Amino acid sequence: MSRVTVLLAVLLTSALTAPAAHASAGNYVAIGDSYASGLGIGGETGSCDRSDRAYPVQWSQSPKHTIPLTNATCSGATTTDALNKQVSQVTGASTVVSVQIGGNDGDFSGVMTTCQLQTYANCSAAADRADAAFTGPMRQNLARIYAEIRNRAPNARIVALGYPRLFDTAPAGSCSGITADKQRRLNQSAEVLDASIRGSSEQAGVPYVSAIPYFAAHGVCAGERWLNPLNVFNKRQSYHPNLGGHSYGFVPMLDSVT
Repeated sequence: MSRVTVLLAVLLTSALTAPAAHASAGNYVAIGDSYASGLGIGGETGSCDRSDRAYPVQWSQSPKHTIPLTNATCSGATTTDALNKQVSQVTGASTVVSVQIGGNDGDFSGVMTTCQLQTYANCSAAADRADAAFTGPMRQNLARIYAEIRNRAPNARIVALGYPRLFDTAPAGSCSGITADKQRRLNQSAEVLDASIRGSSEQAGVPYVSAIPYFAAHGVCAGERWLNPLNVFNKRQSYHPNLGGHSYGFVPMLDSVT
């Protein structure tokens, strides 16, 4: 057998036995708050309320990806927390980084409590303050987050994921104890948040996926809801995505840009 024939045989064997590129290339870093950590699914663990059924875990273990996950998500995190505590998990080996954060910059839980218990005027005022945070400090911090990720992992695919509306766009009545006018006002804030994250990500050249169309018809009071209603026995899980929201909402969102 000639040397050329032997060399070709070796090269062919190597090509056939080499592992798929996606199975061993780099790692996936998930940055985010409780919507990314999995609070609301049930069975969360640790101080960050991470679930092994949250979308970062599901996506990283999918046969289409099979990529090691660095889960930096943490319930209650703001964009400042992401800058100070989460972005440091990104390294030169990171090939995919998802960012879903910003809701807590507008005091999400506080706004929901106000709208649950107080008048429409107070609810709207709380939502106004959230909107101001979304269009100001939050947007500025997102730009810093994207820049720092790029600095740490120049070749990584960075993707930004948004938040859904909580309620139907044409509410017929009270939902989970929140009147129709308050539902509309809260949906408006969700749209402000969506637009601000979109604007910041597009300015940075980061692909953005809005959750609003994915979660349409799956709000808090929908027949097939992907968002939890008020849970008086576990209030922290209220108004967070359930397993359906992660599996059928967030996983397809991430798939669409990776």
